[in-house]
Amino acid sequence: SVPTAIGSYGDHYWMLAQGRWAHPAEVMNLFGIPPGAPLRMLLVYGPVSAAQLVAAMGRSLHPADALGALRFLIGQTRLPPKPIYASACSGLDVFAVAMDHQFGAAGWTYAFASEWRRQMADALLTMYASRGLTRPFIFRDARRADATLHAPFAHIWFCSPPCEPFSRRNHVRSNAGIDRAAEEFRAILSYPIIHQPLGIIVENVAEIDAESVIVALLMSLPGYQ
Repeated sequence: SVPTAIGSYGDHYWMLAQGRWAHPAEVMNLFGIPPGAPLRMLLVYGPVSAAQLVAAMGRSLHPADALGALRFLIGQTRLPPKPIYASACSGLDVFAVAMDHQFGAAGWTYAFASEWRRQMADALLTMYASRGLTRPFIFRDARRADATLHAPFAHIWFCSPPCEPFSRRNHVRSNAGIDRAAEEFRAILSYPIIHQPLGIIVENVAEIDAESVIVALLMSLPGYQ
């Protein structure tokens, strides 16, 4: 069985039968990262440590869920033959694994990402430079004008805003923190308001606070179902 995604750098995966921690490659297997995926490059060449890689994997969307969401979106939207993709609050961007699976390595273009952690930004460039991603288009802050107003157009826009303010595992969760997270997400949504990508996918924890805030803000976007 696949363990629940982790939400803390202090968490790891314990292999009961072997009596040891899981290696990063085994965590990738548990999460269904296919052989040859760019994410596998980080196992042999990576600006992130093994612990950072496992933690970032746990904070990511499962590739099977990503592929299901992508195919649902394709069924609702008329995409061009080679869609342009972008992400916000990117992390390791496991959703891009689904893009590869659906369209092939040469069948889509990665326009831009946003990631404030330098090592994760370096990892994104390592993985997806061959898909078109470049250093100037990995923005540090998804809320700022360079990542919203001045960012290039994308047909598909994926966003994984920080889950800590909403998660029950955050013991210092507060209404004030949730309000700040809502305002930050509202600023990030300036991108789809301005550029109107054909499809939007947003991922976060399955918590009532997250769902109520995020869904309410998404429903306020003009021009979307």
